[in-house]
Amino acid sequence: MKEYIINMKGKITYDDDGDTEEIGLTSIAEYIYGDSEIKLTYKEYPEENNVNKKSDDFILNTITVHPDNRLTLTKSTKDGISSILVLEKDMRHLCVYNTPFGSFEMGIFTTSLIVRAKENECRISVCYTTDIEKENIRHHRLDISLRENKHS
Repeated sequence: MKEYIINMKGKITYDDDGDTEEIGLTSIAEYIYGDSEIKLTYKEYPEENNVNKKSDDFILNTITVHPDNRLTLTKSTKDGISSILVLEKDMRHLCVYNTPFGSFEMGIFTTSLIVRAKENECRISVCYTTDIEKENIRHHRLDISLRENKHS
């Protein structure tokens, strides 16, 4: 199976004070490109384990692009904690977000979703807002690029 590099860059703007936060992640990924759906799967390591990527303490993330141009992001841990976020243009979805400290319901409204996928590369750009009971609104922009790892 081919190995891919996934690069994610995000920006969060907080509605209450306008502050922004930028996040990023680069990881090895698996990529399945098909007619019915596209899947990108990668491991995300906690900050304290970021150096030792052999550790089994990671979050397994799967991004699935469905034929109806809906995107789901599934996050799973070895402890069985999982969450599914649904991103669909011009739609608001309520998602249960599970953490080691408990669960909460989060609203997600997607304003833009662009997917450009080919056999050996993929680009996804999505803008969405998140809220908890329609308060604490945050605006997100996430850009994902995936390319074949020629050095694997």
